[in-house]
Amino acid sequence: MSTTKHLDEDLLKKLECPVCLEYMLSPITLCENGHNICSNCRSRVSACPSCSGRFLPVRNRALEDIAQTAKYPCKNREGGCNEIFSMDDKIEHESKCLYEKRMCPFTKLSGGSCSWAGVLSDVATHVRHDHGCQTQNSMGIFVVKLETLCASKHYMQAVFALGKLFFIVWEIKECNIHFAVFHAGSKNGAEEFTYKLSIKMHNEKISMRAICHSYLQETPTVLQPGECIVLHHGAVLKYLSKSSDLSCEIKIRRCSDSSVFRSLSKWFEEQGPPPSNRQTTALMSATKGPVQLPDNSPQPSTVQLP
Repeated sequence: MSTTKHLDEDLLKKLECPVCLEYMLSPITLCENGHNICSNCRSRVSACPSCSGRFLPVRNRALEDIAQTAKYPCKNREGGCNEIFSMDDKIEHESKCLYEKRMCPFTKLSGGSCSWAGVLSDVATHVRHDHGCQTQNSMGIFVVKLETLCASKHYMQAVFALGKLFFIVWEIKECNIHFAVFHAGSKNGAEEFTYKLSIKMHNEKISMRAICHSYLQETPTVLQPGECIVLHHGAVLKYLSKSSDLSCEIKIRRCSDSSVFRSLSKWFEEQGPPPSNRQTTALMSATKGPVQLPDNSPQPSTVQLP
């Protein structure tokens, strides 16, 4: 793997746009005195910012070819990322770079006001230290109680389970309940975990299972049909308590658990992928009888979402 010690710093300096200071990509425009400017800035200035000369109706194709083959550092270089890439690979890498400064999950997922920002590896420490009163610990099985369930409401709960940090997110809109579990890690890391949501009342229960998402993904995109679990508001009314509370059992497991893998694989073989470009929703079933947990399963802990 190439690192920043292999960079041609002098070349990169020549590839910087004099206006935005970003690296120039095709098309690169020339002025009459040979200075360059990127396409984004060309439309915003009437004369060359370096010499005030007029722009020519020609492109600097030689520099464009060099820019196409050059190696560039990640924008998070000062934060600790030392990898270098072609421009196309650089853009893809930066969208998931572990050294990117991330906002607090309580701000990103629920619109909180926490101003913290840090790298992905520090998120769990921040949440435990600064949001401890809003966080629960679990062995992987727990009950979430939504108090006074009503339309147009958003709920979120942070939970440490299986040594990892997860965020349980509900959003109720247009008579539908959208539910997802977010993992405080990368997209690939999140897909190592599945969750099972069970809602019961007396002898009736509905259960659904899906794959976790990364909290780095856009929340509105995840909370869409085909990407998350969706329940019609009317369908869960019979599961509400007299005080309009809804108790849900949630179990998070690693995908390496053979029983989960077998169930997911069987479902995809029989049903095909769900109507989405990401295979997340799986194994929706309605069952009768009490919740059946393995003999060695810990008892669920209870958390409440105000």
